[in-house]
Amino acid sequence: MRKKNQRRSQHGSLSVEMVLLLPAFVLLIVGGLEMARGATLRMSLGAGTWRAARYLSVYAPSNDAEALNIVRDAVAHNVMGGDPAQVSVTVTDDGGRTFGHILTVRAETDFCPVIPFMTNGCVTLEAEHALQVEVWP
Repeated sequence: MRKKNQRRSQHGSLSVEMVLLLPAFVLLIVGGLEMARGATLRMSLGAGTWRAARYLSVYAPSNDAEALNIVRDAVAHNVMGGDPAQVSVTVTDDGGRTFGHILTVRAETDFCPVIPFMTNGCVTLEAEHALQVEVWP
């Protein structure tokens, strides 16, 4: 008799626990996905700036438009998305763009989480790479 009463008192406790824990689990999963989106976007920016710096240092030190295209192409091929039109790229040098000078490619874009997890809106992601010009005049 006692076991029957004990079972009745626990009836529905699993659904109450699920209702209490499900929002926390959903928030944790969605937050992890948002952080993964931001991390892959930052990695594609880094890869794009390295490729652009390498292109400028080896092939055409004065072709800033192609550097922009290279970085935007890297963001466009990001696995978890990213808007290439929002990427801004600046190329600076240390006084010249001839052999031996340093070129710096810097890219930045805004990352706006679909569901803000730990930020109050958009975050600016940045990447920068510098290489020495290898093109002999």
